[in-house]
Amino acid sequence: MFEVLAVVGTVLIAAAILKHHRDRNGKFRVGEDTVKTPVQEQRGETQDGRLQAVPRDSRFAFVTAFGLNPRALKELHIYASAGTLDEFPSRVKELLKRLYANGYAVGEEIMALLHHGRPLEEGEAIYVAVVRDQGTNAQRTVAFLDRYRIC
Repeated sequence: MFEVLAVVGTVLIAAAILKHHRDRNGKFRVGEDTVKTPVQEQRGETQDGRLQAVPRDSRFAFVTAFGLNPRALKELHIYASAGTLDEFPSRVKELLKRLYANGYAVGEEIMALLHHGRPLEEGEAIYVAVVRDQGTNAQRTVAFLDRYRIC
């Protein structure tokens, strides 16, 4: 069930981002920072031919502040348009509310945004991270608010 939610959420965020990055003529804007950053799993081969995860650099270390393991990170989606929750695309609002209802919206700032009218300021972003637990192989999606980073 949660995997379906993760897939639906990813599609909804991608659609909202694509809609947001079109200019008046319907063409995509080029040369701007990306809002959605998929994280591809990096793998290398050991001498005996087995696949092994390649350590990542420190770009994603900030997710540890929200209880996530950067090595288990599979996808990272970023929503960085300033405004209140009412101004967000409906799909983004629905995803955030659904993640909150399931206990996967973490941090004081995202709680204030969802329930106390706190706006998303310039220089901040909502991150939606998809992680896979290596022990159970279960996938989960977590949302949090932090300063905007170009990953």
